[in-house]
Amino acid sequence: MGEATDFDNLFIATRPPLYARVMQLLGDYHEAEEVVQEVYLKLYAEKARKTFMSHPNPVAYSVVTATNIIRDNWRRRRRLLQALTLAYLLDPRDDHDGGLPECEDRMAITSILRKLTSPEASAIRLVDLENYSLQEAGLLLGVHWGTVHRNRQRGLRQLRVEIDKYLRPVD
Repeated sequence: MGEATDFDNLFIATRPPLYARVMQLLGDYHEAEEVVQEVYLKLYAEKARKTFMSHPNPVAYSVVTATNIIRDNWRRRRRLLQALTLAYLLDPRDDHDGGLPECEDRMAITSILRKLTSPEASAIRLVDLENYSLQEAGLLLGVHWGTVHRNRQRGLRQLRVEIDKYLRPVD
């Protein structure tokens, strides 16, 4: 019980400079509050708690943790935007011609995805479409996160090439 109280007291002491730095980075009160709460939860995990409490500069440690969370959130949003773009290619809602272009796009994307290897397609599906982190996807697939990253990069590179071929007008 004493360790949890010590942790809370230390975090309360580091919260004002942490919050100030997060506000500088984000510029949004609500988002900054959420990031500070995420930092608390992340640092409260047993291994991080011990490191945080014994760190010579706990403010710097918490700011680095917050920066990592902000970067991860930014990457997650970017991947979501990519996934939404792909979803639009799969299901454009503004076609009013009986759905023929929609059906053609679905068939094209399906054929493009079939050109990927199973690990590449799995990595893209988990990370880009289902918003898992690389680490989480690695755990689900039973491989190291670096393998997921490599497979995802290869798959995205292949997808870009194939989508460019598909979208390129025929002369």
